[in-house]
Amino acid sequence: MQVMLKAQRPGLAILSFAVASLSLLAPAHSQNQANYKLADKYSNEFLRQFVYSTSVQPRFINETDRFWYSYRTSSGTQYVL
Repeated sequence: MQVMLKAQRPGLAILSFAVASLSLLAPAHSQNQANYKLADKYSNEFLRQFVYSTSVQPRFINETDRFWYSYRTSSGTQYVL
């Protein structure tokens, strides 16, 4: 019975498809414009104020298996033994 209803209203199906297609195209058009203000938030210069240290280098103590390392945070340099 549903098949018969769809066959009787092909114009409605085409119209629905057209409206759905247009709504999908609208956001794509606005995304093509450059957003320099947002892009600036991901630049190295901007992120450097939040990221202090991204790696550590272990420094072994004499000939032992013990080591220490340091890393920088917003509150200063931290040392770990």
